[in-house]
Amino acid sequence: MKRFACVSLVLAAVIPIMAQIQEPAPASEPSPKPEATPVKPTEPPPVEPVAKAEPAQARIGAVIIHGFGDIGAVTGDQGTQLAVKSHEFSEANSRQKEYSISITAIETAQPFRTISCIIEYDELDPLLKGIEQIGKVEKTVTRLPNFEATYRTRGTFAIKTLNGPDGKVQASVQIGLEHPINVTFNLEILGQFRSLIQQAKAVLDDAQKP
Repeated sequence: MKRFACVSLVLAAVIPIMAQIQEPAPASEPSPKPEATPVKPTEPPPVEPVAKAEPAQARIGAVIIHGFGDIGAVTGDQGTQLAVKSHEFSEANSRQKEYSISITAIETAQPFRTISCIIEYDELDPLLKGIEQIGKVEKTVTRLPNFEATYRTRGTFAIKTLNGPDGKVQASVQIGLEHPINVTFNLEILGQFRSLIQQAKAVLDDAQKP
């Protein structure tokens, strides 16, 4: 009987140990993968918009005929000027012609510099209408203390009206993007400037007649 009792005691002690050995250890949870940091795409540097009529001047491998005429100029504050010209471009071996005007901002103070922009023929009517509209905007258009009414072309030309330091509405033309020239003047000069653009368009209209 003692022998059986000893065996029973040994089995009683061994069985729990074997159960622990045979019981599989709980699987460890996989560590969470680190979240990937989103990569922000690199934005290209700003590029100055180019009007369609401009490449005709620099077309390679072709004879370019350039007709042009001075229309006039207006003088803004501090002696700055805006000069308007009409242009016609065509290839010698082609009947297709491109019509546009150029507006050149001139800084007469030292250092003297100029910046020109091309405005294509199909933009002239909208530009004339835009200048007329911004010239009618008054300070009452907003309850805030200041306002600006701006019109832009496809190129580097922008014109706006705004309330000046003296409270009167004035106009401003900006040509260029990186180092622009700004020409400011009163609404009377704005009307004269619009008239020059009208004259330039009339010259181009006559040039397109059969």
